[in-house]
Amino acid sequence: MSTEPQPAEVEEASSPRPVRATGVIGQLLREGYRFNFFQAVRLLEAWRPKRAAVGQDASPRNEAVHFGALPSNTFPASQLYDVKVDGSSERPPQMTVTFFGLTGPLGALPRHYTEMLLERLAKKDRALRDFLDLFNHRLISLFYRAWEKYQFWISGERTLRHERQAAAAGPEHKRSFVVDERAHLDPIGEILLSLNGLASPALRYVLPEPDRLEPRTAISDQTWRYYAGLFAQRRRPVVSLEALLADHFGWSVRVHSLCGRWLLLEPSDRTRLVAGGNTRLGVDTVAGQKVWEVQGKFRIQLGPLKYAEFCSLLPIGDAHRPLVQITRVYAGIQLDFDLQLSLRPEEVPSLRCGDRNGIGARLGWNTWLKSRSAPDAPAEVGLRPYDALSTD
Repeated sequence: MSTEPQPAEVEEASSPRPVRATGVIGQLLREGYRFNFFQAVRLLEAWRPKRAAVGQDASPRNEAVHFGALPSNTFPASQLYDVKVDGSSERPPQMTVTFFGLTGPLGALPRHYTEMLLERLAKKDRALRDFLDLFNHRLISLFYRAWEKYQFWISGERTLRHERQAAAAGPEHKRSFVVDERAHLDPIGEILLSLNGLASPALRYVLPEPDRLEPRTAISDQTWRYYAGLFAQRRRPVVSLEALLADHFGWSVRVHSLCGRWLLLEPSDRTRLVAGGNTRLGVDTVAGQKVWEVQGKFRIQLGPLKYAEFCSLLPIGDAHRPLVQITRVYAGIQLDFDLQLSLRPEEVPSLRCGDRNGIGARLGWNTWLKSRSAPDAPAEVGLRPYDALSTD
């Protein structure tokens, strides 16, 4: 009759000094058996971002986690047995798994190898277990790497961490990473940018000098990737633009189509009585220098807004440029648009000179003549976006 030590007895001889951790990492170290294997590895990689990724070409001692198989013949109740961190050394966290390994109830080797391992562990001899864990670690690492290959968001998370580290190292490092390395580390992210028509870094950044990287837009690359599904539509409907702007800015948005616009005629296209054409009544005769086009313009109505939100959407506000750029990329250059800002009645300020939320009193933007009582209807202000300020 073989005596099989319990897992707690197996670890008694060399239990590492615990590390105090809070939050989800603390729960993982205390109750590792409650976690999914893949999620636990991702948490440990995010916890130690400077360590090498699991399953790559780095030394195991430099990876984010070290794997081992549970030496037991008992039926596993969960994927993980425990996760331990030795606070007295620089070794990676030790994760003991129950679903994979050379020994154990699901092991690849015959069962008598597990029994022999348990007998040696009962005598405080860890040599065989440490030797087998050399192979267990690599096999489990490759198993995780195979899963990770088809989870595109994993490469995106890791690439973002590398980008933050490059930005912390200096502007020249970030420029080199974005221009030369990012596309190889996160190919799916580049595909998402391609759906927006912004795959080339030169379309998103100004590259004046080798050590500088200036963004062309006020929208981050992650935002463009996040909304790639809406930009990828061959026919881009109004409801998608409303959903995009409402989700990104958090305000009520409504888009009105067929608002119409005046188009200036070139001098050669205007009606003249002298020889030159464009004088056939009912065919190509135009009285004046411009014509009305009904389908070339739409209007974006935002609000009702608070006063601070209202000011941020003015041409000098922080939200104006991002709003215009997202709309311009979505609608294209062939369509024109304007903005209609709606301010809540109780937020309408009194007319007075002086500083108002840092922008002062500006005629046509944030100045209203009103009585002492608050108005019943929202205050409306129409604006042309800063990139469409042209004479009609």
